[in-house]
Parts: sequence; structure tokens; C-alpha cells
Amino acid sequence: MTRINALLIALIIGFAALAGTFAATRTTHLGAAAQKQSAAALAQRRKQLAAGEAALRKALAASPATTAARTPATGAQRVVYVRPAPIVIHKHRAGGEYESRDGGGFDG
Repeated sequence: MTRINALLIALIIGFAALAGTFAATRTTHLGAAAQKQSAAALAQRRKQLAAGEAALRKALAASPATTAARTPATGAQRVVYVRPAPIVIHKHRAGGEYESRDGGGFDG
């Protein structure tokens, strides 16, 4: 291997190590920033989610289609599983009891 090839390989490996280090530091920095979220912002988000959930529950309770779906007229639905018929594949192979190359067998 010539010196130029060795230098190119060393530069490529060095660049890859530098890029990996940069990516790792950015990842850890993003994780630390996510932990610094204020408690007030989290409380506000929880309040918004609770209000949205309450609105959805109210809309669901007011809908006539959902009340009919919750109280079936015939009771619980029964599910019956029926197995399919087995699939039998018969492969004919030469050389059975009555087959031979010389024509011999019980018939003569």
C-alpha cells in the first residue's frame, strides 16, 4: 500500500470518528435540554389534555349512535370458529408395489 492510500484511509477514518463524536454530543445535548422543561409548561399541557378528554367524553355521551351500540338488543354476540377442511395433496412417486421397469409384477 502506498503512502497516499494509507493517508486517505487515515483521513476517512478520522473524519468518521469526528462525525460520530459530533453526533453523540448533539444527542446528549438534546437529552439534557428536554429535561429542563419547566413544570409550568407541563402543567399547562396536562390541563389542555384534560379539557380535551372531557370534551370528547361529553360528545361521546351525547351521541345516540354510541348509546345504541353500547346496549345491544340481542345480548352478547357469539363467535363460532369453524376449521376449514384439511387439504390433502397426493404426490405419485414411481416405483411402487405394482410398478417396475421390467414389467414384472403380479400380472406377469
